[in-house]
Amino acid sequence: MQPDGRILFIDYGNDEHVELENMKKLPEGLASVDAMALKCSLAAPDNMGWLPCVMERLESELESGPFTVVVRAIHEDLFTVDVINSAGCSIGTSFAEEGLTCGQENQGLSLAVGDSSPADLSFIKSANEFYVHLQSESEKLEQLQGLLQAASTSMELLSELPQPGTKIMALYSEDSVWYRGQTLPDGRILFIDYGNDEHVELENMKKLPQELSNVRSMALKCSLAAPDDRTWAPDVMDQLVSELESGPFTIIVKAINDDLFVVDVLNAAGSSVSTTLAERGLLYVQEEVAESVVSTTQAEQGSLFAR
Repeated sequence: MQPDGRILFIDYGNDEHVELENMKKLPEGLASVDAMALKCSLAAPDNMGWLPCVMERLESELESGPFTVVVRAIHEDLFTVDVINSAGCSIGTSFAEEGLTCGQENQGLSLAVGDSSPADLSFIKSANEFYVHLQSESEKLEQLQGLLQAASTSMELLSELPQPGTKIMALYSEDSVWYRGQTLPDGRILFIDYGNDEHVELENMKKLPQELSNVRSMALKCSLAAPDDRTWAPDVMDQLVSELESGPFTIIVKAINDDLFVVDVLNAAGSSVSTTLAERGLLYVQEEVAESVVSTTQAEQGSLFAR
């Protein structure tokens, strides 16, 4: 189960809302089996990311025939890969040559490896994905929200659902305030300045002014640094939330992977949260990757995309 209550089908990667009467306890013998779906990110050239329109092209390429993934990097449960199609061509290289890259979302953020910054928790999904606001940018975030509310009075409602990756203005259900959003592949809206997402009705979506679309996301996507060759156990979640919500904290950047900042967290007492949680035994050895190249057959692809 995910923080928003939706159920992630760990052997396939998709999620949905499931009624309580459709849930059963998983036998211990099956609970200990590793997830069969490999979580991947398409490798992009250094200091570059992918344009939103890449989504449909990538899906078409992956569904068109057998392919091979070549692992370029591994961080926790995320494999950064290149994809080689049935003709032996690199999909990432082809997309880059077509000009489908863009500057990284965090371009303009003066935060490098080794830097530290006081921060506040915005939203947390897991130890490998949580979002913070830098305290140094609190005024900028407040100004951005003011501009959004002012712009909302003059912007028209969207006439059709936006394509995945499109930035829009979306009305958040809990406070009826307009925020910047981005359409996810499943149609849900990610509130890019906070890290949470939800289903938003079309009548609660408006076009985002270009000058506000160009402002980078105010929510910094983070992953808690773990010791080498180790990863966080699932039950670390509650204790990490407790640590982050207990008072002021500071993040220290250990690595940067695309839009993900791998950080340690120092609590109000100056203690390392990573070290504290590791000393509590909330780690396990990361599964070794036996091969750097993983293949999938045409038949296997069909079964994955059919879900």
